[in-house]
Amino acid sequence: MIATVLGGAGDRINIVPQSFALNRGAWRDMEKELQGLLKDGKSISMKIDIPYPSKGGPRPNEFLVTAIVDGIPKTFPVFKQ
Repeated sequence: MIATVLGGAGDRINIVPQSFALNRGAWRDMEKELQGLLKDGKSISMKIDIPYPSKGGPRPNEFLVTAIVDGIPKTFPVFKQ
């Protein structure tokens, strides 16, 4: 879930099913924004909540992302699948 350029693990533990449109759209935009902040010397930690459908299923409903940038929370809009 966290891109390797943002410090995420480069293995399967960091992979969750995500729609192609989300991965190449809003999610990528968020990653680029955070990558720019890192290049500017900002400190970033992330929390991602990943709720799955109550009846089960391989793909989560949405992603809830909060980044802490230099100690200040930055909440992104809900990423719906």
